[in-house]
Amino acid sequence: MPALAIHPDTPPQDAFEMLLRMIAESRQNIGQNFYTLGQALAYIKDNRLYEVGGFNTFFAFLRDARVDIAAPDAERFIAITEDPAFERQLSMGLSKMLELMKLPETTRSQILTQGAEVNGQHKDIQEMNLRELRQASQQIKREGKTRCDRCRRWVDAVKELDGHFYGAGGAHSCYDAELEERRSLSAGRIPAEQLDQVLETLKGAAPASASAAAEPALAWLPESLYQVYGQLIQDQNRGEISRESLQREQEMLRKLVHLCQTRLQEIQQLGKALAELES
Repeated sequence: MPALAIHPDTPPQDAFEMLLRMIAESRQNIGQNFYTLGQALAYIKDNRLYEVGGFNTFFAFLRDARVDIAAPDAERFIAITEDPAFERQLSMGLSKMLELMKLPETTRSQILTQGAEVNGQHKDIQEMNLRELRQASQQIKREGKTRCDRCRRWVDAVKELDGHFYGAGGAHSCYDAELEERRSLSAGRIPAEQLDQVLETLKGAAPASASAAAEPALAWLPESLYQVYGQLIQDQNRGEISRESLQREQEMLRKLVHLCQTRLQEIQQLGKALAELES
């Protein structure tokens, strides 16, 4: 793709107006003109031509009605023009390029130059459709990583705890959070006999359906519902999963959902009342 044909002696005002027209024309069909659009934006930004148009910043220029391009999109268009690998692959289309721009440079370069395995078949970038490109990029990003059982993200390092793996190290702290949560549950542990009594109370008070509008608000709430539910899950994880244990948990969840829905309704009503008083 040739560089923009702007002579060095072109007056800044003329160059700005020409590029503004170029941007407006390119926006009519971004799918085909995205590279030209990126070149025009890059020239205006690098040469501070937006000041000629009366804008203090490049981002203020982007918000002008004649341009109307979101800053992240503008940066992506500019980045495409600055990467030689993209210039050699313009025929892949805008959708693929924007998808590639979301990837780290090393991953992007690997896909552009080497292709990737997709469903057991090696394909280069031109052979992949957009869905396959996303699949390939995910596979590459996950290489050498393990999925955290707490947040479900793929992370570089994990630690094992009772057969589960939690992200650890760097900015990932799921392992520490899991340990702290378990310590908290253990410290406030309810004796087994008392826990059974609490669960029986919940079972008796739980409505038949969490969405039943006619059900009265539930007034009973344990001092720490989180403690009760957390301890229940902790105990279940130590043994085998059974239909009885799942039904027991389901009853707890139905109770919790109903309590939360009731409280949300109260909050909304109180909010309306306060708004009326303040008006």
